[in-house]
Amino acid sequence: MSEASRSPKKVEDEEGALYLQKHNIPSALNKILTLLVETKPQRPHECMLDEVMKISQGNPCLRGMNYSVPAWTHDNLQVCVVGDSAPAHVMLSYFASLGVATTCLVTTVEDASMMTSAACVKGVRCQFPPHCEISGDVYGSPHKISCNPEKVIPHSNVIILPVPSYLLLGILPRIAPFIAPSTILIASPGGGGFDYIAKSILAEKASRVILCSLFPLPFAATLTDYGREVLCDEFETSLTVYASPQYTERAVMHVVSLLVGQRMDCEITFGGSIMTSTMLPLGPCVHPSHLFRMLKDGVAHTSHPLFYATMDAESGKIMNNVSKEISDIARCLNSALHHCDVEGVSVFDFEFANYSNPDCHTIDQLYAHNPLYANIRAPFKKGSHEGIGIYELDIKCRYLIEDIPFGLCVWRGLAELVGVETPNIDKLILFFQAMMDKRYLEAMKADPEKPSTRPTYTLSGRDVCETTAPQRFRIKTLDQLLQIID
Repeated sequence: MSEASRSPKKVEDEEGALYLQKHNIPSALNKILTLLVETKPQRPHECMLDEVMKISQGNPCLRGMNYSVPAWTHDNLQVCVVGDSAPAHVMLSYFASLGVATTCLVTTVEDASMMTSAACVKGVRCQFPPHCEISGDVYGSPHKISCNPEKVIPHSNVIILPVPSYLLLGILPRIAPFIAPSTILIASPGGGGFDYIAKSILAEKASRVILCSLFPLPFAATLTDYGREVLCDEFETSLTVYASPQYTERAVMHVVSLLVGQRMDCEITFGGSIMTSTMLPLGPCVHPSHLFRMLKDGVAHTSHPLFYATMDAESGKIMNNVSKEISDIARCLNSALHHCDVEGVSVFDFEFANYSNPDCHTIDQLYAHNPLYANIRAPFKKGSHEGIGIYELDIKCRYLIEDIPFGLCVWRGLAELVGVETPNIDKLILFFQAMMDKRYLEAMKADPEKPSTRPTYTLSGRDVCETTAPQRFRIKTLDQLLQIID
């Protein structure tokens, strides 16, 4: 048959068939249908989405697709909140009050028994502040509280981890065997390398779940009666969601909106890949920088100094230098990654977005003049020097035990993978690791053929295993990182 005599419909059908064949669609559909018939899953739509996700992971033609959003409502969400912190109590109370089937995973049998006798019987009372969209008391009763992940994790299509990133190292191995396909795993505040931490621990199962960082933690709260009452001190009115894979944007935005966006009048935006949340210049950029400024000259403090209020231009210079190095790392990661975006933001722009004071033109001014930080004191404790009472650094403060191994070391490890020099980050790590009796950075042996004006270091010290740097997870090359997060 000549080209001219072929009907438009016939040509369209043939082109469509070639298109389907080119992208291996018949084989993929057949695989999905066969799986449904053979396994007869209780949640067929989620099983189909799970298979599409696995196919897309290996098919660059499908990677840019927009993940379909199941018809999630408050009635069919099944949320497990991990932990018994004050924010976790707020989530248990509030989510259950929305009619969401809510469960909780705690650490010990005693915790589970105490919370069950209180929360599941009478409900958790959460007091919201008057200025919040929802004010007054909210009551919610979780369906089940257990210390056994097998009792609560398999039935959940959303798992929320309102914990710092370093605590994920103990939590994820506990829950990994029981996570169902297509589950959304939300870490809040996230960051700290959540994507490669989760994917390293979840292994093969990682390709069948959606990872999400929710920043910041939605609730600041005070626990007033364990398992019974919690005071919500503050609710964030602006939240940013990060996801892996990025094409699951619609799904994660929909779920977060159902849980915290609708009744709270909260603005929720999508920030891109989880790696972007890791590159935010948060506390690890700020706290060690100013501590270094306070300590480097060896000045003794005879009274307990304020922390943020004492920030000056030199503190700001250190923060800006560290912030620039973080942005340089983000820029190199963004160039290397093919299917997700990594963005860097300066520490000034980031803080100005939270505290927009037009009279402040530098990062140290933003912190020093923020009334929320005015009375916060430095992490110092009482000591003595030559019989004189002084205040000295508490080396067990979170500005060190969290910000160094789970912040600065993470950025330093990523810098090593992408080939970015970080003299300012190195300076802080070296200064504080000596105080902490830790070894994260090690000096490299000098190459006689390549003389250097300064020593070079590598993140290979004996205590890297205590960090969440990629090297801790045996990610030692950029290609290895790309295989996990790209």
